[in-house]
Amino acid sequence: MPSIPTLPQVSSADRHKEVSFVLWMTFLLNLAVCAGKLVVGTLANSLSMVADGIHSLLDASSNIVGLVSVHFASKPADADHPYGHQKFEVVAALGIALMMGVTCVEILRTALGRFQDPSHGLDPTPLAFGVMVATMAVNVWVSWYEGKKGRELNSPVLSADSAHTNSDILASLSVLAALLGAKLGLGWVDLAATVLVVGIIAKAAWEIVNQSLQVLADRIMLDPGKVARIVKAIPGVISCHKVRSRGMPGNIFVDLHVQVSPKLPTLKSHALTHQVMARVKEAIPGISEVFVHTEPAKPEDYGKKKAKRKGFRNG
Repeated sequence: MPSIPTLPQVSSADRHKEVSFVLWMTFLLNLAVCAGKLVVGTLANSLSMVADGIHSLLDASSNIVGLVSVHFASKPADADHPYGHQKFEVVAALGIALMMGVTCVEILRTALGRFQDPSHGLDPTPLAFGVMVATMAVNVWVSWYEGKKGRELNSPVLSADSAHTNSDILASLSVLAALLGAKLGLGWVDLAATVLVVGIIAKAAWEIVNQSLQVLADRIMLDPGKVARIVKAIPGVISCHKVRSRGMPGNIFVDLHVQVSPKLPTLKSHALTHQVMARVKEAIPGISEVFVHTEPAKPEDYGKKKAKRKGFRNG
């Protein structure tokens, strides 16, 4: 069961502005990284470096997908979407994963075409090494920053993009190995590194798909026992059951049943219901809505001694 980080809460508008700012900044950095890898990789005839450049281009493309999704996700709840539009971010994360999958197929097709001639005039110049080291440094910072902001803002699209960029770092390491292999006269290393890059991208894509599908399938987000203990600690609540939760970090929906004394006036019962809603939101960060069904307790819910004190009779 996923744990919900206890982080400072920000307004929905501020959250979406921050997410958009991060995406725009990483988009520009990814474009610079992509240009460096593609130009130098083409000059050096390095398939693995060009493949890594395409991976970086995909990073930039995923930033655009993220920006579009954040635009839609920032819209408030309406008649057609009473629970809001936050899941657009999850759909965007799936879109990023799909793009990663397509990239894997295209890179593999190019690699198979070069299988007959692994070296293919590979020229590992000092410039190629320098570009790879510099772009890796940029990607390390981008991945760390996006991951940090993804956790702070509970943003699936930032977390997915961070994982995507992190796979780019691992891919770049394999490209460096390919360049070094070529320098030593082992041209086949470039082809092997290309296959490794594809594996890294595919693994990152699967992790994004798995996490996104859990949200879309309404996987449980909170421990029901923890929620029940919070509710039962409120004076006037006799029991709490049928606790359910769904959504995603920062946008969790909870519904539950509470039992109160059947002698409690309607007005007080209503006030207690709102107290339960407020207490759960206060105790667990990231909850958007709490839906409470209030019902009268039965004699067996008190136990024999308590039931007698409350005025219940057998039969």
